[in-house]
Amino acid sequence: MKTLLITLLIILSTSLKAEVGIPETIMAQGGTGYQINELRTFEVTSTTSFMMDGTVIPQPNAQGGTGYKIRYSVSNTNPNLTTGKLEEVDFINIYKGPVLSKAPFNVFNIDALVNNKTHYANGLTLNSLSIGDSVLISGYVDNLSSANITRIEKVDSLSEWKLSGYVENLSGNQFSINNQQVYFSPNMIGACNANFDNGEFVEIFADPIMDFQANDVIDTVTLINCVDRSLRPLTADGTVIIEGMIGAVTLDGAFSLSGQQVEVDQMTRYIRGRAEDIQERIKIEVEGTVDDISGVVTADKIRFLDERINLTIPVNPVDYNFPVFNVAGISLQVPPQIVDPDGVIANGLVEPTQIQFKGYNYGDGEVFITRINVRGSVDFDEVNVSGVVSAIDGQNFDIFGVGLDTTGSLFFDNEGVGISSVEFFDVLVLGVKVKIEGARLESSTGKISGGMVSLDELITNKDSQELSSKNGDQIVLGVGHITGPQDEIFGAGFE
Repeated sequence: MKTLLITLLIILSTSLKAEVGIPETIMAQGGTGYQINELRTFEVTSTTSFMMDGTVIPQPNAQGGTGYKIRYSVSNTNPNLTTGKLEEVDFINIYKGPVLSKAPFNVFNIDALVNNKTHYANGLTLNSLSIGDSVLISGYVDNLSSANITRIEKVDSLSEWKLSGYVENLSGNQFSINNQQVYFSPNMIGACNANFDNGEFVEIFADPIMDFQANDVIDTVTLINCVDRSLRPLTADGTVIIEGMIGAVTLDGAFSLSGQQVEVDQMTRYIRGRAEDIQERIKIEVEGTVDDISGVVTADKIRFLDERINLTIPVNPVDYNFPVFNVAGISLQVPPQIVDPDGVIANGLVEPTQIQFKGYNYGDGEVFITRINVRGSVDFDEVNVSGVVSAIDGQNFDIFGVGLDTTGSLFFDNEGVGISSVEFFDVLVLGVKVKIEGARLESSTGKISGGMVSLDELITNKDSQELSSKNGDQIVLGVGHITGPQDEIFGAGFE
């Protein structure tokens, strides 16, 4: 009989965890399943198999692992793929190695993004980490090999290092992963094509190096494996759910995602964003079907996982102190994944400039920009803002922290029809997406006012209501990350 415990159980021995690398957090959280990307709830059963970085591990005592990136297969899904039974779960660490910097956060010499959605295992905090600490990192690697980190766990020591990314600057017996230089011998190359070359996605394993510091070279490599991260269902036109970082984007809107080509068509639905929001180095989730010959995914749905922001506003050189822009009363942070075609970050800001910022609001005042474009000379009467309403105060409101005084504003509903301010505020609630065009920035106060204010997107349950014509009995393959356990029941195992 399954025994219910009030406290968390950890029954695997220290030696077993050391042998197979089972992080303690998997044993220390609970539930009868996993929540994936805050949307999907997949049940763990007595037949679910578990792996850690491709190695079979014993059934976890309790089902947790918040923050872990996972590859999984799920059966008995409902039509919109939000519930099902997990057949297999593979917990993935992209790095195992030393912390070299905390601000910015670097594991090895690799740029990485942490934010308030990053999960710190076992009560860890960023402040409690020290330079040189050994950590296990889960998350996503973009096309320049910088990381978007979803989970950090501190461990006492590591018998082996691991890092993942794309081969760059290959010359003789050396190459780089982002800013980390790697020396290797040809006999260290394992599961790779005959022509090991730039652009290959690899996992590198190495012996730890004592007192490893920033800008040091890894010269203790034991194995390099090329990794095919694509999902290939066993059935023709099989279904996949892929969370990943966007790579190259083509003119017709197609793009690569975690090493797999994704195509869009007129039937593709965009959730929490639009087709024009697709750009390199941002994280999204795609549902679609895979061509069993080419491996190309045709996207049914493209879901932007976080609240998108868009802000066009005059910026003065004094407003920019890398890595932060301070405008309109908020701080816009520059992550490693910034796309900067006009060289604002690279060259600095030397004169007042009209700038468009695109990015994400992670909540609690944490806003990251993922693209920055110059829009010409400053125009204090042409401030544009779109995003989700974060505060309401009488006839004024905030969008991701940017405050608007609606004195003199014109109001429109979500169909573009003019309405009164009373009608507008009657339906305005936290979480509604609003667009403001042609507002004025008061340079002395940093406040914006007036403009045309439109209800851009009302709150709906379309994430769960939009159905896909999928067979609920087929095996669906996926990549995602665990945003929480399904419930608070802690178990000693399945019968």
